[in-house]
Amino acid sequence: MSRADLLALTPASVAALANLGLVKRAQREIESGKGPELDEDDAGVVTGRFEDGVVTKLPPGVLLRDAPCTCGSTAVCRHRVAIVLAYPAWHAGPGAKREPAPAPPVEAWSPSCFTDEQLTALVGKRVMTRAQTILRAGTVVELEGGAAPVARLPTCAVRFHVPRDLGYARCDCQAALACEHVVVAAWAFRQADAAGTPAPCTIELGAKPAGTTAGRDAPLDEALRLAEHVIVEGVAHLGDADKQRFAGARASLSKAGLLWPGTLVADLEIALEAHRARSARYRTSEVVSLLASLEARARAAKSGAALPSRFVLGSDEARETLLDHVRLMSLGARIEADGDRREASVYLADPDSGVVLVASRAFPPPASDGEPEEGPALARRALTGRVTLGALARGQLVTRTAKRHANHTLTLGTTRTAQTSVAPSSGDWDCLPANLLVRDLDALAEDLRSRPPRLLRPRTLAAQMKVLALPPEGAVLEVAYRPGDQELIAVLGLTDPTTGNTGRIHLVRRHSRTGPSALDAIAKALQSTTPAPRFVAGDVRFGPRGLEIDPTAIVTDRVIVPDLETEPPMVESLPLLAPRKEPPFHAAIALAATLLEEALHDGLAHLRVGFIDRALHAAGVLGAVGLGGAQRRVLALREAVSSGNADAARIWLDAAVRLELTRDTAFA
Repeated sequence: MSRADLLALTPASVAALANLGLVKRAQREIESGKGPELDEDDAGVVTGRFEDGVVTKLPPGVLLRDAPCTCGSTAVCRHRVAIVLAYPAWHAGPGAKREPAPAPPVEAWSPSCFTDEQLTALVGKRVMTRAQTILRAGTVVELEGGAAPVARLPTCAVRFHVPRDLGYARCDCQAALACEHVVVAAWAFRQADAAGTPAPCTIELGAKPAGTTAGRDAPLDEALRLAEHVIVEGVAHLGDADKQRFAGARASLSKAGLLWPGTLVADLEIALEAHRARSARYRTSEVVSLLASLEARARAAKSGAALPSRFVLGSDEARETLLDHVRLMSLGARIEADGDRREASVYLADPDSGVVLVASRAFPPPASDGEPEEGPALARRALTGRVTLGALARGQLVTRTAKRHANHTLTLGTTRTAQTSVAPSSGDWDCLPANLLVRDLDALAEDLRSRPPRLLRPRTLAAQMKVLALPPEGAVLEVAYRPGDQELIAVLGLTDPTTGNTGRIHLVRRHSRTGPSALDAIAKALQSTTPAPRFVAGDVRFGPRGLEIDPTAIVTDRVIVPDLETEPPMVESLPLLAPRKEPPFHAAIALAATLLEEALHDGLAHLRVGFIDRALHAAGVLGAVGLGGAQRRVLALREAVSSGNADAARIWLDAAVRLELTRDTAFA
């Protein structure tokens, strides 16, 4: 008999079901010849006998934690883990006993195959009742298919590690196994399959909210009136007297459970405070985007658009979720400056759920006579407790005291009882799930194009963080430097070993004072041949050159975090690029965006002389490149301003939404 469930489990899957420490220990014992002696009977029971006399049995259909083991452990122990890890090679034959097992073939399947009877047998009637409560209330679930399907609920993520075996389903909530979220995830896949909607997709499960309700629409209308006030008065003319209006709007949205609009209003207030403080982090373009997103979400929720209102409003999202024992792999860090203040963000990937979380800390300005510390010096500073920024940015985190917030920020416990540790990482990122690890650039481009508009997506951090798996040879096709923009540009080539698809992506990184050697560290890593770069992590997007990635970490024989490195200057020795000329299409969008930013900064009630003429010119440029929709909206804004139309702020919002959507699709 062959145990398909044990053959399907990878070391990463076992680590998710147990923990990385047990996996590493079991692997070392197997490699040194101290692994278990295995036997399998006709009923499929796998027995492992260890040198210390421990005997462990893994019967079919029994949870790993419940498998009998004479060591007496009531949790998943190293003996149970060792049997799982040793089984594939043992099953392949005596000659392969100590050799790494071949990767199992990828088999797409759907958890819709599980019946309610099977789900009840796993979780029990009480948990099924809790799942039915969620179903009656309704929720939104994002589904991803493949060999290990994933369901992302508003409060957690569920992964099904083994095809058609519920015993290996795991949730990242505190219950971890056999919780109500596993049931809801299976129901979501069932509904998607019944509707003929293949994953990846977003499913609204259960009851739908009533169409237009005062409980939802009234807070949205209040927030939009606040937005119109900002547009009419202008960022430059707002003061402390407006704080009460922001507080009232935030309170109303919070009471209605409208998380994303509430986040937008909070972020808008923060941006306006940054302007009053003359902070370098203030961007008028960001305020335009925040206002456009608020308008777009209100429209989508009221119009019954294709996306569920829960999705665009965040009405199901838990503001914070306590996590079970989690292992997170760092994908690097980024340092940002606000005057003399510094803020460090570390990007941490959950290899089980495929979610990227962000742990941050702000470092206050130094004493009056001191210089602010930049990335290399900050690497030695504590991010939380005794964990340094450098260790976390280059390592992997194991913790039992983590809290995930709705926007995917991560808070770590700092008490004495906090069980948090950081181990060095060699950058073995092959274990990352398919939604994070990119081998096929065509598939990546299609994924980016298929996503909902940015204005309507959840307001989560690091949403487009990916890891590029580079081929052993010929991955780096070009490395150059544009001195005018202080910009390093590299061309990377990827080939998917499964499909044979080849593609190119541009690595683009601009110089920042917070990472003085970042460009030099990137250039050195990319030009290294022994060892050659293996992975690049960073934020991916469509740009003027097509697919682009802004790197946060590069793996050679170690994890290199550019913002934290110290390297001698070398970018000036790279081939130099001439200044880039912006295509007319993109220049037209930029011109119209500048016009909207000017109107927002000054306020529609305080516009400068010549705005009407500049609007007419911008509209003409938009029309010349074929952007008729944006052109009509800019002309409508011009007409409203010149005639004193009371709806001018609404017309500005309409133009902002259209321009933001046009900008997002221009490069794609």
